[in-house]
Amino acid sequence: MAHETGAKHLLAYSDSQLVVKQVEGTYEAKEEKEGIHILQEIHSGCCGAHVGTRILANKALRAGYFWPTMKQDAIRLVSKCERCQKHSSLMHQPAEPLTTMLSPCPFRQWGIDIVGRFPLAAGQRKFLLVAVDYFTKWVEAEPLARITEGEVMKFIWKNIICRFGIPREIISDNGRQFQGRKIQEWCQGLRIKQRFTTVAHPQANGQVEVTNRILDNPQRSTGETPFSLVYGTEAIILLN
Repeated sequence: MAHETGAKHLLAYSDSQLVVKQVEGTYEAKEEKEGIHILQEIHSGCCGAHVGTRILANKALRAGYFWPTMKQDAIRLVSKCERCQKHSSLMHQPAEPLTTMLSPCPFRQWGIDIVGRFPLAAGQRKFLLVAVDYFTKWVEAEPLARITEGEVMKFIWKNIICRFGIPREIISDNGRQFQGRKIQEWCQGLRIKQRFTTVAHPQANGQVEVTNRILDNPQRSTGETPFSLVYGTEAIILLN
């Protein structure tokens, strides 16, 4: 209609991002066969993470694609994916409510935890040290052969402080790697507050417990991925 009336400028206002993007021409319509190929690449390509149906359709939209049966195609694709049916985690209600810990700004509050033991990898590595920023949900992780006070301090310095600045607070369980005398004195010297939870009690530090599948997934609260919140742009994948 705007083209027929000779309008040179058009502003679109809507509560639907899809409507606005279609008017602006930034969403590219695709035929069903092409759309299925796009979903397959996002879901199980070299940069795929076998995400669920909601996130899969959302990622295709964020990449600039649209076709009418996108959500239905995503549901069918995931339901037919053998790896998803075998290995996807089942959703269970926790035995008790998770403890909410809010961070007012990026990189102020981090949660840190140890994952493993895993089958031996190169260099006798069998543990994974994982840290999560509570605001952006950004994840830093490193495989290690053993996790000592020194390794934890080195990890915090290299992966958190040198990249994102000195945090105000670090949350961990009360394992000896996190509450030894050396690391406590080191944190005090940097004015980092340590908060401890009980070992094997993930409800108190739930953010670190759900990091395996969120690094490249949009968060419901912001609609943004951790990557875009940290770096101000989306990660480039082969599909783009």
